[in-house]
Amino acid sequence: MIITRLLEASDLNLTRFSSTPVTQRYNSRAFGSMSYVQEEDCWIKKEVEASTTQPEADPPVEPVSLSDDMLGRVTAVDHKLDGLRELLLSQPDLLVKVKSITQKIGIDVAKFRMLLEKTSKDVLKTLKHVFSALDSVEIKFDALQTTIHETFEYFKNIVVATLLRTF
Repeated sequence: MIITRLLEASDLNLTRFSSTPVTQRYNSRAFGSMSYVQEEDCWIKKEVEASTTQPEADPPVEPVSLSDDMLGRVTAVDHKLDGLRELLLSQPDLLVKVKSITQKIGIDVAKFRMLLEKTSKDVLKTLKHVFSALDSVEIKFDALQTTIHETFEYFKNIVVATLLRTF
């Protein structure tokens, strides 16, 4: 409606265009989640009441004592993470290789896309040439057909005239 009003304000004549009724219904869940309420076939944003209650404070956290077994497991996980960190730091060339491979793959995909687009454009050009050639063949065939028909009519008239003179 806004676009229609803008076009009408711009003195554009829209009477030659027919209006298209919209049969789509709005998703009430989507509007409801955005704090809108439907009243008499229109959506109205409902007012959100300000909360006057204070949020409850979290209860204080008591320190947890770990058993020797749990402490051993946590220490083992920590050592494994340290080992993994050292492995990654000692292999920077591996990370560079992975990065270069992903860049090459991206470049190859881009090249493939360009090649595919070029091929599709070439196919379209070829089809246009084929269709234009078919059109010219059809025009030449129509001209040939007309010429043959006129020649046949000419000889038929000569034969008929000759036969009429002989009888």
